[in-house]
Amino acid sequence: MINCFCPTHGDLGCGDCVVLDHRFCIIDYIADVAKDFVIGIKFKELRTSIKQAESFLSASISNVDELLDEVENQFKHEIARLLKFRAEINAYLDRREKELLDNIRKVKIDDENVLNALKTDFESVKSGLEAVRTNLSSGETSVNQRYVVARRVEKDIRNILDKKEQTTETQTQTLTQIIETESENVSLLRSCLT
Repeated sequence: MINCFCPTHGDLGCGDCVVLDHRFCIIDYIADVAKDFVIGIKFKELRTSIKQAESFLSASISNVDELLDEVENQFKHEIARLLKFRAEINAYLDRREKELLDNIRKVKIDDENVLNALKTDFESVKSGLEAVRTNLSSGETSVNQRYVVARRVEKDIRNILDKKEQTTETQTQTLTQIIETESENVSLLRSCLT
């Protein structure tokens, strides 16, 4: 049972507490000092102190509530910014994907057209070469005619091989340009995200 007060330490306690923790202190026995304390100045000042503490705590609680509202608003604002940024990135990536798919399809169609034209040329020349081979093997053709035909065929073969190399280079250049451009775009996007 609490029946003592130590003014030195401001502690309330029982007789055992006083003996153990406050044996060198001057102790007030609550029964002896309570009546004078309750009608005294310190008690009245305590009421004023309590009101001031309550006012301070009310203002502090109000301030914390305002800060909590501010934190919530900042949270919502940052989430909105993040979602907007994500939407912009998604829109950009969708647009770039469409552009790249269109470019890739165009390159494919162009490559197919070039290759089909090349195939047609090869088939035509192959048919011509078969006819020339037959003509060159034939004993009915003169040596001079065979010489002229052979020189024309050599020139045609060189032209076809040159055309094949040009087609391969064009294809490689077109695809390489698309890949390099896209690599630059990926690097730019990565730099924006970091």
